[in-house]
Amino acid sequence: MAMAYWSQPMSESFDAVVHEGPGGTAVAVTGEVDLATAPKLAELLHEYVAATGGDVVVDASALTFIDSSGVAVLVDCVRSLAPTGRHLVIRDAPPFVSRVLHVTGVSAYVCFDGSGKPASRARR
Repeated sequence: MAMAYWSQPMSESFDAVVHEGPGGTAVAVTGEVDLATAPKLAELLHEYVAATGGDVVVDASALTFIDSSGVAVLVDCVRSLAPTGRHLVIRDAPPFVSRVLHVTGVSAYVCFDGSGKPASRARR
């Protein structure tokens, strides 16, 4: 008997919340961003973009996995911010996140912010 591959969520360990911390307001992402959870992140980022006026900061320090679905959500966010001159800032990205964004070419369009350092534009 074959089991339906998509019958269960791919990831049960995911959370994304707007977090107020010492570094300012950020969308804190925890766990895995994959096909099952990317729509939740997309919805939160869309609401955050609509409700705020500055750059959008994503705290990726607790991110444990991101696939192409998650990368697509970040690209959509960058595209929605571009006409307004705002930027997507990825804060405290684990090395694998930086690597995925670099390999996919997305790193050219986001800012990376290390702990306590001002965000710097990635290469263009």
